[in-house]
Amino acid sequence: MDVVSLCQIMLAMDSGIDKIRYLLTTCFVLLILSCNSNNRTITRDAQRVIDCNMDDAVRLVNLSDICDSIAVIPLDDKHLVGTVNLIRSDESGIYLTTRNNILHSYGWDGKECFYIDRQGRALSDYLEIGDFALSERYIAIADPEGMKILLFDKGNGQYYKTIQVDFYPEDLAFINEETLAVNCGGVDGPRLVILDIEKEEVIDGYLSYDKIFSEPLMQPFATINGSVLYRIPFYNDFYSVSSGGKLEKSLSFDFKAKNFNVKDLKYINVMGFNFLIDSKGNACIDNMYTVNSMFAVYFKCQSISEDSQFLMLVDTLNGTKYLFDSETTNDDVLFYDIAPLPLFYDSNEKGFISVLYPNLWASAFDSIDEGRKNTPNYRKAISLFQTISKTENPAILVYRFKSPA
Repeated sequence: MDVVSLCQIMLAMDSGIDKIRYLLTTCFVLLILSCNSNNRTITRDAQRVIDCNMDDAVRLVNLSDICDSIAVIPLDDKHLVGTVNLIRSDESGIYLTTRNNILHSYGWDGKECFYIDRQGRALSDYLEIGDFALSERYIAIADPEGMKILLFDKGNGQYYKTIQVDFYPEDLAFINEETLAVNCGGVDGPRLVILDIEKEEVIDGYLSYDKIFSEPLMQPFATINGSVLYRIPFYNDFYSVSSGGKLEKSLSFDFKAKNFNVKDLKYINVMGFNFLIDSKGNACIDNMYTVNSMFAVYFKCQSISEDSQFLMLVDTLNGTKYLFDSETTNDDVLFYDIAPLPLFYDSNEKGFISVLYPNLWASAFDSIDEGRKNTPNYRKAISLFQTISKTENPAILVYRFKSPA
């Protein structure tokens, strides 16, 4: 039996009551990765290591130093979208969910293809959209509250079937057309489940948490070159997940002196809840995306700053690393200063995918000081805004990066 101590939960909150909520909800959980059946194998030697040493990273302030271009795709307002929760994309188009639990499908021209609005209590309805995943044929929607996974036709959004499960599905990823990887909770604690969607049965379950810890948060999936990756926190490692019951560590991010060390784990008790924390505040990845040779890695490092968030762009062709700090980054391309860092939701061969809200963009322009207005980039952004602002819906952003001179 292999046992690996892993897992953390980190949520970034702002101030006041949010900091209290942060303290109460942020916990670092001990993950036990066990192998207790003959067909289940776990490999812990990473096939690829990405150097994320901050000491020799090129620190950038202006986004234009590395941003080659940003394509802006206005979404038509046949149906109003509101606030976007999740974005998934592939060659067929852009799929997004909103706070009111509706899934919208758009072409890359921004034209709406269809939408799925089935919130309800019938078998073919969902109570909420916790997550969704795309395959060649299907859209799979996770309904944690309803303890079910719903399948829809990816081409037209028509309902296909519902898979009732005995766990709470939180995060989804298609391994192939017949198999889903599911991050879930339940009476046995949070775990990773491999689900056969045709036979509607669990193939295997891999991970369980030590129950002395409270409120563990599911870890999201990432996908690189068609492989589903499961993020292992603390160590910033990603394991590939196969339909045959194999977990293989395929990707590690090396922060050198800021890597997690087991000896830095400490226990605290808050209002009767046990928390396992990294007392040294080492680097901890929140999300990771990749386009071709470029990795975009969002992480926190509380030993450097308790409040800052960092974005490191790693060019694996030449090994150069570019580091943005949320406290100093200057968006001198779109002047969309609502978020301290460009916020990516997804990535594909087209670029890194984000979202822009025209009304917030207008507010950002109103607050720009006169010195920043006297630039060619500002005039380009204003011209673009005048086109985007004609629709009430958000716009999709596609970021492309270059190597600075």
